[in-house]
Amino acid sequence: MLQLGLRRVDTLRMRLDEVDVKRERIRVRGKGYKDGKERDLPFHPDTIDILNTYFEYRGLQKQIASMKFPGLPVYDDGSLIVHRRKNQIVGYRRTAIDELVHRVSVNSGIEFTAHDLRRTFGRRMYDATKNVAVVSYALGHTNTETTIKYLGIKFDDVKLGLQLMHQEYAQPGTRQTQNRIEVNRYARKRSESAEN
Repeated sequence: MLQLGLRRVDTLRMRLDEVDVKRERIRVRGKGYKDGKERDLPFHPDTIDILNTYFEYRGLQKQIASMKFPGLPVYDDGSLIVHRRKNQIVGYRRTAIDELVHRVSVNSGIEFTAHDLRRTFGRRMYDATKNVAVVSYALGHTNTETTIKYLGIKFDDVKLGLQLMHQEYAQPGTRQTQNRIEVNRYARKRSESAEN
């Protein structure tokens, strides 16, 4: 949830067959009716080792279910995040995800919720990229206005943006600045001629 900015529902809807280890991506089905809005998210190459360990654990859960209930077929619903219940390998429910996050919170000594992890991801990505559109896509928002409210863009963000802009553009005489001014003049001339 923290590494991909997932909602609780995104996490619950993840399917085993939607993890593409070769291409280092996962399909996420978010909020919305039935399977929700889909988006593909890349994951860090280090995640592959974690996933492989988890896949081994998941396979072990199937073996345990088979040994504890011999003669009964093991039912696997295909969810990515699962637990074993008798002879079934099934996805967690919303309350179980909340309980898992709560346990991690208590054990770490840091108070947080599942949604705090998502907001932290969004803020970290924004701080790293300063690109609201990219953060909006990663979070599965339908528009950037939601993302801006979500991030709580602050005065310091605007101040830093102005400083970076001035560093980039306020160096008169540089070739880069001259090219931009020429492009802006050209664009203004074209719009003026189009109006006439």
